[in-house]
Amino acid sequence: MEYAAEFFTSKYSVLMKGAVYVMDEMQAAVANVASKLGTPVYYMFGHPSEIVQNLTEMTAAPSKANLKYPLVALFTDILVDANKDGFYGDARLTLIIATMTKPEYKAAQRLANNFKPILQPIKCELVDQISRVKQWQPTGGGELRYKEIEHYYWGKDGLYGSDGNIFNDFIDAIELRDVMVTIKPKICSTLKKSF
Repeated sequence: MEYAAEFFTSKYSVLMKGAVYVMDEMQAAVANVASKLGTPVYYMFGHPSEIVQNLTEMTAAPSKANLKYPLVALFTDILVDANKDGFYGDARLTLIIATMTKPEYKAAQRLANNFKPILQPIKCELVDQISRVKQWQPTGGGELRYKEIEHYYWGKDGLYGSDGNIFNDFIDAIELRDVMVTIKPKICSTLKKSF
């Protein structure tokens, strides 16, 4: 297995230099958000359970415990409708923007302390920065399309709403679903022409 990884790494690394990785582009967008807002905004990507595990591990490490929030997390697996003429394809992204909260807060307190001053400004700037990524464009042109859910208590969807905290921390979050971007470069066709 290691041989295969070494073979592909050496043979294709030159070819893949121009490849677009959604995770890397999103990391750059989040860094721009932090810079524009003048405040730290942390970034992770992965499966939701992996993100929860990473946050738990960070809590256990005193040097990292304060480097978690506010957080923008890109959830994988990412669905890409590939082979669009002139493009790599349309990607459907899911992200969350999260910040720490207090479990005793009521909705009005969460709105005043977390959503208005922290989450909404990050969301607005993130949407703008995602729209500015040069390696993709909003699907269909125009403005970025997405669905937004404000989670005043981040829980699992049950019959009657949130029935449990899926994160180990108490957080409020904005979830952006179906964020639609069209990835510009045709990565695979470049690789095929090289052989």
